[in-house]
Amino acid sequence: MEELKNNKYYKWCLWSFIVITCVHIFYAVITMRGMYIDGAFYFIKLLNSFANNNLYISTDIGHPRYFIWLLTQVPVIFANFVLFLHNKYALMMLYTFTQLALPLILIFLQYKLSKRTGRLDLYFWSLFSYCLLMLPFSIFSMVETPAATILIFILINYLVSQIDYTKKDIWIITLLVIGLSNSMEFFIFIGPMLLFASFYYASKEELLKNIAVKLLIGIGSLLSTLYLTAFTMTVPDQANEILRFAGEAFDFYPFLFKLCSLLSVGAVITLFVFLFKKDKMSPVSFSAIIIINLLLFIRLVLTPQDSLSPVLEGHLRTIPFWAVPAIVWGIFLFDFFKGKINPVKFQNYLCIVLITGSFLACWQMINTYFWYKNLQYMKAELSKAETLLYLPFEHEEISGFFNPQFRRYIWHNVYTPMSILFSPSYKQKTLLTGYEEEATDGNLSLREKLYIPPNTENKLFIPMGAEIDIKNRYWDLTDVSEALKEYNLENNIKTER
Repeated sequence: MEELKNNKYYKWCLWSFIVITCVHIFYAVITMRGMYIDGAFYFIKLLNSFANNNLYISTDIGHPRYFIWLLTQVPVIFANFVLFLHNKYALMMLYTFTQLALPLILIFLQYKLSKRTGRLDLYFWSLFSYCLLMLPFSIFSMVETPAATILIFILINYLVSQIDYTKKDIWIITLLVIGLSNSMEFFIFIGPMLLFASFYYASKEELLKNIAVKLLIGIGSLLSTLYLTAFTMTVPDQANEILRFAGEAFDFYPFLFKLCSLLSVGAVITLFVFLFKKDKMSPVSFSAIIIINLLLFIRLVLTPQDSLSPVLEGHLRTIPFWAVPAIVWGIFLFDFFKGKINPVKFQNYLCIVLITGSFLACWQMINTYFWYKNLQYMKAELSKAETLLYLPFEHEEISGFFNPQFRRYIWHNVYTPMSILFSPSYKQKTLLTGYEEEATDGNLSLREKLYIPPNTENKLFIPMGAEIDIKNRYWDLTDVSEALKEYNLENNIKTER
């Protein structure tokens, strides 16, 4: 890793990436973009628990991702219970920061580990996965894939490297193996790979302790896979969802060239070109890479906004379900058949990935701009509402507000937590509800999912599956809850599950 200190191209690319990413995260934090889609749902449950002084991790029991939720929510919990930070806007900003900063913190830890192990390629694949596979869909900041992927590469770094493991290493490895069983479903495909690879890397060790640690990684990964398999068999529709995630990215492939992943495609092609070129990057080659990426970014910015939908960007988060296992296999096969890392080439590759990541971070600032505009539009609509319930119509599409430029940035299934979180007053003037959907195949409509449970008068049940207080220190929904009960009664909406 010492050679990176003398590579002026790498230094230039790295610092550009760091500065642009910091600006991207700062802009996202002050606009509270972590509340986009699922973030608002998880955060309102967290805030509701704070109001009752409960120590609680906001999760979705339908997904085995508890470890990542824990990592992203501990700073907010610490701020509330230890620092006595109770301002909801400050907590939303902190929550946004932890979502966006966690993968980058883990990449830094991977860099420190790679300096020790000498595996520059593992540092590269961590950056590659974040910049080219994660940034294209990071409008969805509440997604567990980026952090889970970096954790996988850290574990692989421990497996493939010949180092004398310390007690600290063993504790970290144990935590990683356990944590990855509750981080992301695609680890179900990677666990068996780590098991088979552990036998090969253990055979290259002489010390019994080091052999035992490598086998611990392999056997622990297999146990994590068995747990995930059992989870998919016991949770309804979970197995189908994993298969859907694994194949969905291919279904949306035609949209890749309209979306920011166009930059990722261009970077991958450039990587393959440099694979067969000389090891040392020339100034001409470096300039060409910047120009190519810049042209692709300009092409992206000039793309009509109505064809750039966060809905489609969100589906790109399925790419790691097949791309990350493929990369892991590639790492192991390279070690088996060649076993020699070319550090100069990987320096060149790092430059390409960092340049692409910088441009994609710029694109995320554009996404943040539209998110904030839509948020302001939503708040203005709520402030003008003259009724206790704001009931948008289905034909007004995704956001329920007929605003062609901004409506893509809020989904109707999180209307309710969004309107509660961003209400400027304690006592709610109005409550934004999801538009009505026809109930089919036994599924409840969104209006049926929003109700006062019959066995209590102080709870409101919101879509996606959560009960929140009608009144606590953060909001007072007394009037709108009464209006909701009247609405359900007048429209014969069944409110019992």
